[in-house]
Amino acid sequence: NAQAPAAFYRGRTVSLQVGSAAGDGYDQYARVIARHIGKYIPGQPNIIVQNVPGGGSLLLANQFGNTTPRDGSVFGIFNNGMPTTPLLDPSAGKFDPKKFQFIGSRSREAHVLVVWHTAPAKTFDDLFKIETIIGASSPGAAPLDFPLLTNTLIGTKFKIVKGYPGGPDTLLAMQRGEIHGNGGLAWGSYKADYRDVHERKQVRVLGAFGMRQHPELKDMPMFPTGKTEEERQLFQLMYA
Repeated sequence: NAQAPAAFYRGRTVSLQVGSAAGDGYDQYARVIARHIGKYIPGQPNIIVQNVPGGGSLLLANQFGNTTPRDGSVFGIFNNGMPTTPLLDPSAGKFDPKKFQFIGSRSREAHVLVVWHTAPAKTFDDLFKIETIIGASSPGAAPLDFPLLTNTLIGTKFKIVKGYPGGPDTLLAMQRGEIHGNGGLAWGSYKADYRDVHERKQVRVLGAFGMRQHPELKDMPMFPTGKTEEERQLFQLMYA
């Protein structure tokens, strides 16, 4: 006989795995969620957060698709681009997102383009004229997918350096002078992780990604979403 959910979860510890390093935006979301979600699950299990960083949560997504127990004892918080990774880069995404059980989203994020104060690009228009070196983790992460899309369809001049484990590492690379900026930073992460450098005026937000203006970014230039209906649909898929 099938076990009732309350009986399964009662007295159990459930893992909430987050595919990023401790301290970044996704990790902070996970720890807030872990404090409260248990009381909404039948049996009210204890929830612990486990960090599984690697490839902008690509490592975690691949584990979920192949080895993670499928009995409800492990939940995951992935980078918001993970559902499209197997479509865009089948060699990297070794999972079928249609087989995941998506519970919900912790936010509806806007994303911005951030550069260090010494970067050669000073304005939004400069991004279409001057090479801007930006750091990213792997396919499925906005800092890689968004600039790749704008380079291809609307003519931005981003040079993308892959391989950074996560947002905090990208910020350190900006401070060390390895790169100029981050080409797909969640607005919530900017407000949390970049507060100190923002107050010291060491970073500039030059543009926003999305299909519509975020209420807090009304005066921020938005990247165009293509010239044709086909291009608009590509941007809509990525920004979703």
